[in-house]
Amino acid sequence: MKLKYHKNLDKAKWLSFSIERRILMIVTEFVRAKNWIEKEDFEEVKYCYERALGLLDLTLTTVKGNLLRELCRFREILAGSYWERRFNKEINQKLYNTLLSLNKNSFNLLVR
Repeated sequence: MKLKYHKNLDKAKWLSFSIERRILMIVTEFVRAKNWIEKEDFEEVKYCYERALGLLDLTLTTVKGNLLRELCRFREILAGSYWERRFNKEINQKLYNTLLSLNKNSFNLLVR
């Protein structure tokens, strides 16, 4: 799988990161999106969501079980927001919170 924005990132390199770190790297895109929403630059928000989708797609190829099911559902919601251009603080915060809630270790790393 070739990523549009993370050209040097492949499945092998992605697998070298823990699942906690992979989720945090995706969460980072929602932090960036929040900053662009505040600046009302919705084109940049779109790019943040595209990067998040790319990293999420790569993650989906590396997980199994309940996490796979939950990430697939999360991807559906994110893709819906992306296609409908629902770029606002509330939705972005919900996406951020939801993704973090899928892995308590990611959450714990973030709040340390």
